[in-house]
Amino acid sequence: MNALHPKARTGVIVALVFAVLALLVAILYFVGGTPSPAFLTTVRKSQLVAEMRVDLHTAVEAEKSSVLAETDEAYEEHADEARRSLAAVDTGLKELESLIARAGGAEENDLFRNFLQSWEVFKQIDAELLPLAVQNTNLKAQRLSFGPAAEAGERLEAALTSLVEAQGSCDQGREAARWAFRASAAAGRIQALQAPHIAESSDERMDTIEATMESCHRQLVEALARLEEVADAGSRPALAEARAAADELWRVNLEIIPLSRQNTNVRSLALSLGRKRVVTAQCEDLLAALQEVVDRPTFRATR
Repeated sequence: MNALHPKARTGVIVALVFAVLALLVAILYFVGGTPSPAFLTTVRKSQLVAEMRVDLHTAVEAEKSSVLAETDEAYEEHADEARRSLAAVDTGLKELESLIARAGGAEENDLFRNFLQSWEVFKQIDAELLPLAVQNTNLKAQRLSFGPAAEAGERLEAALTSLVEAQGSCDQGREAARWAFRASAAAGRIQALQAPHIAESSDERMDTIEATMESCHRQLVEALARLEEVADAGSRPALAEARAAADELWRVNLEIIPLSRQNTNVRSLALSLGRKRVVTAQCEDLLAALQEVVDRPTFRATR
């Protein structure tokens, strides 16, 4: 089981304590005489609710770990754990529903129906959230930005520096430096815009960022073309390297944009911190209340 949030850990401990107490009560009852079917049903209901509370918390923590994981392997591992725990809750629910239908009071039935409603919402959110988390597109875009895009930018900067240093006359050198600076600034601006694009959740804002990127790319292409006009013949290799690096930077940028547009990490985190948190609290509260109601006849029977 993953490390739990303190509140979640408390809920799990409480659930386990209820399960142990129910078991102890059953043992005491056995010692005192043959248990009735009603008593055994009550003990089993208590155990099922306790196990469901543990599985619920495990699913929640696994989902959080999936959303926050930094590798595809970790995403898959935590998402699979969350799905297994969800399935375990569903299995417990089927048996509990049958037991409550046969031997459950009005309060038990009301709490159980309310939990079922919240649980369906919980599963619907997870059915949307877990596939998003596994796709991991924002993190993949970030890796491209900090990896290949950054490397292409460094190569471009090195080539432009070499080109400027190789110029002959002062006038020629100043003109080359001017266009090299413009090329460097345009490339740097493209790189700087990648991070806010990856973090952005608004399509309209991403449209604006992409328009600025395209403008910067045109400026970069123009600056390199002007450099070709003013640079001396000995600078051709450096200019060719600058062009290749600029092409690579833009190619990677065009890979980053669609990944960023999918926004799976941003969307899964928003779901996890928003709707999922609310419905999780509802499920936890309803199971805790159901545990209390289910256990009442068990502990009264030992008095």
